[in-house]
Amino acid sequence: ERYRFHVGHLPLSAYVEDIRVIGRSVFDEGYELGAGTGEVQIFIRTDGQSVGGTVRSADGIPRESATVVLVPPQERRKNPARYRTANTDSNGVFRITDVPPGDYTVFAWENVLPTAWMNPRFYEKYAKLGRSVTVTAGGPLDLQLSMIPE
Repeated sequence: ERYRFHVGHLPLSAYVEDIRVIGRSVFDEGYELGAGTGEVQIFIRTDGQSVGGTVRSADGIPRESATVVLVPPQERRKNPARYRTANTDSNGVFRITDVPPGDYTVFAWENVLPTAWMNPRFYEKYAKLGRSVTVTAGGPLDLQLSMIPE
């Protein structure tokens, strides 16, 4: 059986808040859909915020191509959709537009393998180098970050 739906045009601030099957949240844990699954609800919010700023090296120089990652709290790290990433431009500037309000730890790496931050052992190695931030519905967040060297 095929399922089709059309979302239409959503603003840049849109994000998936939750996915529920028969009233139970499955967004973080996942769920295998099958015959007789029941009602699936996808909740989309449009209050995502903009998080941006500049990444600099230890000597204060803006860094191009740094990878900036917003890591969610421990209880939300199983779901890759909860992370937000961006790369800096030639002036060391980054911008992420669909960040759900909440607490994050932000990192800026000079060189990192894609999704390495989702590995608990890798994360623990760098956890103290991250910066705690709270994204609120009140408006954009502008950060000045120091890059984590290779």
